[in-house]
Amino acid sequence: MDFTDDTLKRATAGDSKAFESLLRGIEKLLYNIAYRMVGPADAEDVCQEAIIKIWKNIYKVNSASYFRNWACVIVTNTCYDELRKRRGKAAVSLDSDDEAAVFAPVSDEGNPLDALVKSESFEEIEKAIFRLPTNQRLIVALRDIEGLSYGDLSAILKVPEGTVKSRLNRARAALKKLLTETEQKSV
Repeated sequence: MDFTDDTLKRATAGDSKAFESLLRGIEKLLYNIAYRMVGPADAEDVCQEAIIKIWKNIYKVNSASYFRNWACVIVTNTCYDELRKRRGKAAVSLDSDDEAAVFAPVSDEGNPLDALVKSESFEEIEKAIFRLPTNQRLIVALRDIEGLSYGDLSAILKVPEGTVKSRLNRARAALKKLLTETEQKSV
C-alpha cells in the first residue's frame, strides 16, 4: 500500500504501476463495499466499473491521504447507480453457497451485537445484513466489518461524525431486530 503524494502524482500522469500500487492496499475494501451493497453476483463487475472511474478521475485527488476515502465514495456511488438500474428487476438472492462471501467483523469490541454474533451463525448474520436497507448495510459493513473510523465514514458518506454514529446505532438496532426475529423463528 503506497499512499504517497509522489505515487499519486505518477498515477495522475498515467503511470499504471503507480495506480496499481495505490489500489493494492484498498482493493479488498472496495470489493467488500460493493459486495455488501449489490451482493455477490454483481460485486466484481461494480468494483471493476468503479476502478475505471477512479482511473479516469484520479486527477481530481490532490492528496494521497484522501485517496482511500475518495475511492470508497466512487465505489459507493457506483453501487447506488447499479441499484437504481435494478429497480423493478429481480431482487438479489440472499442465499450464497460461497463460503468466502461470509466475512467476520474486524472487531466486535463495543459492538452491541456481541451476544448475537456468538450465538448466530455467520450465514444468518450475512443474510440479515442483506435484509437491511442499503444505507444501513453500507454503514454496518464499513464500520463493523471493515473497521473504518468514524472520521473516515464521515468523509465517505459526507455527513458529520455525529450523524454517522446515530446512523450506525440505528443500523445495528435494525440488524439486532432482524437477528432476533430469525432466532425466534428457528425456535
